[in-house]
Amino acid sequence: MIIYSSEIIKYNNFVRVQANYETNIDKGILWYEFPLEYKNYIDLENLDAFFVGLLLLAMKRGEDLYIKGKISAKLFYNITTYLIPALKLSNNEFKFIKIIPDQLNDKNLNIYRATATGASCGIDSTATIIDHLDLDNYSLNYLTYLNAGSHGQWNGEIAQKTYVNRLKKIREFSSKLELPLIEITTNIGEILGHDFQKAHSLRNLSCVLNLQTLFKTYYYASAYRFDFFKLDQNDTSSWDILITRFISTESLDFVSSMSQLNRIDRTKKVSEFKLAFDFLDVCTSPDLKGKINCSQCDKCMRTQLTLDLIGKLNDFDSVFYKEKYYKIKNKFLGKVIATRKNNQINLELYANLVQNKKINLNHYLYALRYSLKIYKGLLIKKIKQYIRA
Repeated sequence: MIIYSSEIIKYNNFVRVQANYETNIDKGILWYEFPLEYKNYIDLENLDAFFVGLLLLAMKRGEDLYIKGKISAKLFYNITTYLIPALKLSNNEFKFIKIIPDQLNDKNLNIYRATATGASCGIDSTATIIDHLDLDNYSLNYLTYLNAGSHGQWNGEIAQKTYVNRLKKIREFSSKLELPLIEITTNIGEILGHDFQKAHSLRNLSCVLNLQTLFKTYYYASAYRFDFFKLDQNDTSSWDILITRFISTESLDFVSSMSQLNRIDRTKKVSEFKLAFDFLDVCTSPDLKGKINCSQCDKCMRTQLTLDLIGKLNDFDSVFYKEKYYKIKNKFLGKVIATRKNNQINLELYANLVQNKKINLNHYLYALRYSLKIYKGLLIKKIKQYIRA
C-alpha cells in the first residue's frame, strides 16, 4: 500500500484535507473535513492521520505500507514496535507488515497548546468534560464531534441523518458550556468497511491527528476502569489505555480519560451535572423523533438502572421514557445477571445490585430464561451448520 502526500481543498464553509492511497487491488482517497475557520490549524507536514487511518487496512491485506512523506518519529516507533504486534495478538486476521516512510520527523509541531475532548454527551464523554472544566493547565479549550462511523455503518443515508440530528444537540450543549465545537467528518468508515467498534479508537484518533498544531492534549474517554484490560478483536474499548499511548506523537498527547473510575462512579458524577439532565445521550438507536434516548436498548437500560439505583432517575425525565424502562426492568435485571461473567460493566452493576439487595428470585429466573434462550439459539445454529456440512 502507498499513501501519497496530502492536500487541502477549500469549499464554501469547510475545508477538506485528503491523500490518495493505492493498494495491490484498488485505490482511493481518504479525507477529513473541518469547519473553514480551522484551515490554518491542519497539519500538512506529517501524514500521521493517514498513516493511522489506513494502518488496519494494510494489516488486513498484508501489504507493507509505503508513506510518501513525513510521519512522526515517535508514532513510527510506537506503532512498529508495539501497536502492530498488539493488533496482531488481538486479531489473527491481521498480518505483520513493514512501515516504510520517506522521512521521520521528530519535530514538535504544536503551537497553540490547546486541550480538547470528544463531546458525544454519553456517560464517559460527559464525565470527562466535568473533570476537565477547571484544571489550570489541563482545562478544556475545545470540544470535538466526530463523524467517523459511530452514527451508523459506512456513513450511509441513515447514519448521516443520525449525525445531523445529534449534531444539533451537541452544538447547543457546547454553546451552554461556552466551549468551541470542532466538527470533523471523514470517509474512513467507507474505506475500512468493518464494524465501527472493532476500530473506533484508530478511526477517531486519526481525525484528531490532523490538528496537532492546535491540540497538545486530547482526552479520549475510556469505556472501562484501568484494572480491566483485554486485547479484544471486536471492541478496542477494552484496551484504549494502551492504544492512546501508542498513537501519541511529539506534538500531541492522547490520554485515556476517566480510566480511574468504573461506570457506576462516572454515572454518579454525571448525575450531579445539571446540564446533563437535558443532554445525556447514551442510546444506540438512530430514531431521534422523540426524546434523545429510546430507553429500551441495552445502553439506555443500563444507564437508567444505574440512575435508578442512586436515586437520580427522575432528574432525567427529559431524555428518557421512564415508563419503557419500568416495563422491561425486571427482564433486563435478568440479562445483567446472566451476562455478568462476560461483560465487565454488567459485572460492576451486578455487584452493586447485590450489595444494595436489589435482586430477588424472580430476577434469577429471568436470568435462567435468558441463558436458555441464548443456548437454544447457539444449539440451533450448530445443528444447521452440521446439516449443511
